[in-house]
Amino acid sequence: MSTSSTSLQRQIYRVLYFVGIAAFLGACGLGFFYALSSTGHLPSIDLSATHAGYLRSLTGQGEYEQAINQVEVARQLEPYRLVDDLGAKAYGMLALGLMERGHRREAEMHFAAMFAELEKTPEFPHDDPELLDMLSRVMNMSDRISRKTPQQVFLVLNNLAWLRATHLDESIRNGQEAVKLAERADELTGSSNPISLDVLAAAYAEVGNWGAAMRVARQAIQILEDANVDPQTVNELKARLSLYEQKQPYRDPSTASSVNSSP
Repeated sequence: MSTSSTSLQRQIYRVLYFVGIAAFLGACGLGFFYALSSTGHLPSIDLSATHAGYLRSLTGQGEYEQAINQVEVARQLEPYRLVDDLGAKAYGMLALGLMERGHRREAEMHFAAMFAELEKTPEFPHDDPELLDMLSRVMNMSDRISRKTPQQVFLVLNNLAWLRATHLDESIRNGQEAVKLAERADELTGSSNPISLDVLAAAYAEVGNWGAAMRVARQAIQILEDANVDPQTVNELKARLSLYEQKQPYRDPSTASSVNSSP
């Protein structure tokens, strides 16, 4: 889709949105008039609760463009307060849209909420391509995100790189992106974290850089052995190293559920 058509579509969405707002306010006005004439005083409205309910409805239906419009309106009415329990995907989509429209403060609030939601998740999500694509967009602009959350950024870089390198679903794998993400994660740790080195090795293997894959995998194994880590963990890395020595990339069997459930 061209930039001009995307811009026109956005303008149409905004016009329809504000028409809806006008209709809503008109209905509220009639309700106020009726209440005033009947009781002699105006009813009270919890604008924050109304905004939160509407935003949850929009994000729940995947209507992110309209949801961003709603946040833009809400931030003008009062100091904006984050709506709870939207989920990592919704927070990330809102943050990206708000950043693109120049609302950095509100965008960073939603980025922080997205990272917090991901931290609460027992297992990093691997079966939602839309969520993974959103996270890729976030990581591509992470230099514009507040540096208050380097550990959270590292976790997303590392997990996303692993999925892009090792996922059983070819449509989710992206070797070049995996290398880019994994190298950034490794840089954050000073090449001293065996987990990020393991991910980096898998990423190199995915693009066929076998020499680098073997070198980095051996470095990760050496760090673990020097630290007297559980032998099972070391053996898992050695098994992956054996694949790289045979010029075979690693495929993570735990991602099979998302492949089997795809149409």
